[in-house]
Amino acid sequence: MPLSADRPCILIAEPDEYRRHKYVLDLNKAEDELNVKLFVGKKDAQRFLMRNGVDFAIVNMRLPDGNGADLIRQILKRNPQAQVLVLSNVADDNIVTQAIQAGANGYLLFQDPSAGDLLNCLNLMRAGGSPVSPQIARTVLRALPCRAAQAESMPIDSPLSNRELEILRLIAKGISFAEMSQILAISTHTITTHVKKIYRKLEVHSRGEAVFTARQQGLL
Repeated sequence: MPLSADRPCILIAEPDEYRRHKYVLDLNKAEDELNVKLFVGKKDAQRFLMRNGVDFAIVNMRLPDGNGADLIRQILKRNPQAQVLVLSNVADDNIVTQAIQAGANGYLLFQDPSAGDLLNCLNLMRAGGSPVSPQIARTVLRALPCRAAQAESMPIDSPLSNRELEILRLIAKGISFAEMSQILAISTHTITTHVKKIYRKLEVHSRGEAVFTARQQGLL
């Protein structure tokens, strides 16, 4: 089954050697010659992206050196037209939401029968479809009303952005910066930058003061 006439580049970030080999065998069924690039982790894939473009990507959310969502964002930042498929054994709501927010076009669990036909999945995404395992679809549908309710609860006249309010709520729950980084799929440096903005806007100097002032202003 051909993907295109111009030897598309397919980036695969998968730590398991058996799965990498299996993916290559499946993709070799294509009528066109494919340019498949294999990576074990995030950093090597990111180095490749610095100098090369990709048409498709197959990403495991659990990489040995970082979150798969970070890699998805970099892929799409440099290749907005690329189609990204997550292949993973992780069905955790937070991880799935991170992948979708990062821009993944599809999310399949390893045991899903559709995961055995990668060519069909890639062609489906190129045509505008989204290969998604039923369990993952339920997670996405559950997340939608939660996101909508959270957006509706944002104070209209809040001095904070939606992201800053999101971080402030996590601060109020006692979540560490490292944990916030995993939950929101952004770097701890970015978390720190947002927190500094929160402190400045609320005119406070600590987490405790930020939570107290936010509650006084009706932000929490």
